[in-house]
Amino acid sequence: MSISTSYQTEIVVPQPQLRAHAGNIQGSPCMEIMRLALTKIAKERNARITDGYRDCAGAQHRCIMGISTPAMPNGIGVEISPDGKVSFPYDQVGANTAEVQAVCNDIARAYATIAVMRIRNQHGYRVGVESETPTSAGKRVSTVAVRQ
Repeated sequence: MSISTSYQTEIVVPQPQLRAHAGNIQGSPCMEIMRLALTKIAKERNARITDGYRDCAGAQHRCIMGISTPAMPNGIGVEISPDGKVSFPYDQVGANTAEVQAVCNDIARAYATIAVMRIRNQHGYRVGVESETPTSAGKRVSTVAVRQ
């Protein structure tokens, strides 16, 4: 018996993007940033990007996108609720919850870093990552922005 659950995030896709990309949220700026974040975490964790997650019985649950790590082979999906809230669904049966939390925290961190860097760039700053420091909660990322 599988038990699907979701790791909740503070990431919210703005309503104008939801409306503008109705039916194809993949093309929205927020999902482009999410794909970049997943790609970064997949590279860091020797993982692969998927189109959802599997439950403990092996059934596929399609999502906007997903990630599967060696420690979490059934994967974690990415979903957006009608009000724009982003969550990471997975099957908790047999799941390593510490790994799920760590991966989800890493994705949220990467998403926030990329989003902030893009906004700064759009406002005329040259941006870059100054440092990435491992912590007990994941990584601490420091960015630098210099007015061009």
